[in-house]
Amino acid sequence: MDETLIAQYLRNKRICREFAAYYDLYRKYKQDYRVQQILAGQADADIRDRAKKAGFDERLSLISLLLGAIQMEIRENVEQEDALRKLHRTLQDLKKTLGDLEQWDQNTVLDILRANWESLQAMLEREDAADSISVTEKREYQMVIETLRQDVRAIHMAGTFRPQDAFAVIRERFEGGGFRNAVRPGGDRRTIVEPFPVRGENVRGGQ
Repeated sequence: MDETLIAQYLRNKRICREFAAYYDLYRKYKQDYRVQQILAGQADADIRDRAKKAGFDERLSLISLLLGAIQMEIRENVEQEDALRKLHRTLQDLKKTLGDLEQWDQNTVLDILRANWESLQAMLEREDAADSISVTEKREYQMVIETLRQDVRAIHMAGTFRPQDAFAVIRERFEGGGFRNAVRPGGDRRTIVEPFPVRGENVRGGQ
């Protein structure tokens, strides 16, 4: 972003110049202060010393940078928690389905998982076509779908197709954070809090 681009939206030349100058300074502070390093508690002595000696405007800019980064990470963690709740409900339904099976072969579990993600994919496409789904909800669907895809690969590689054993693989991936390798809401950024605690008995029991 530069003054030429800003001028396309701000017609007052003085305001345009002032905003461009402020934005350049804001970017400079963002680069100089290394906000993520501060939030991680790893600010070096130079950064701490500069913040102590900074003028009023620079301190306000630093506070704004810190608040912006924190708000972004809070939003990402809330989105991830919502996605995990959706995944948790899906796995609870899957556990019941697999537990009710009386007959099965080496393709049964994989077919059920594929049917689950294909159903979710079709639902996502319908809601997207109807423009009735938010970007956040779309990412939730994508995370669940990708997690189920990865579960299929994990079960296939483990070579275990008995329903209870296959679900044990799914449960182990979930409890080990395998869902973090799926599509994550907000992209692959550092999180400042862990996802909501899952009640293990809901996914673990009933083998």
